Amino acid sequence: MNLCSVQKVKTQLKNIREDNNQTQREVAIYLGISRQQYTRIESLHNDQEISLDQAIKLTKHYGCSLGYVAAMWTKEQEVPFTAIEILTLLNKVNTSSKTWLETLARVVGVYAPDALEKFKKDNPDNALNG
Repeated sequence: MNLCSVQKVKTQLKNIREDNNQTQREVAIYLGISRQQYTRIESLHNDQEISLDQAIKLTKHYGCSLGYVAAMWTKEQEVPFTAIEILTLLNKVNTSSKTWLETLARVVGVYAPDALEKFKKDNPDNALNG
């Protein structure tokens, strides 16, 4: 990754963390690393980069795409097809999509449980509850 890309990712990681009102310590605990290690990952003055496994963990934690964590998009709304967006779309289509919604919900429950819980909380009248 070139220097500009690394800096964009580091800035994005800090922005996502702050947008979610979390401390570096809280994110470090979630990733299973020390706060100092996470501080180096976020620091623009250090060459420590986030690993792919850590980035994937953060997508699950924040309910967003890897492209968003990697600063490929500037706004979360521009991220195409996050798990939450797909669940919301299937929930709105019609009742024949309930099987698809249930299937995807099971997959999301395994790979992004936080995203599934957020969808259920934000959509209390969803087809999964009916």
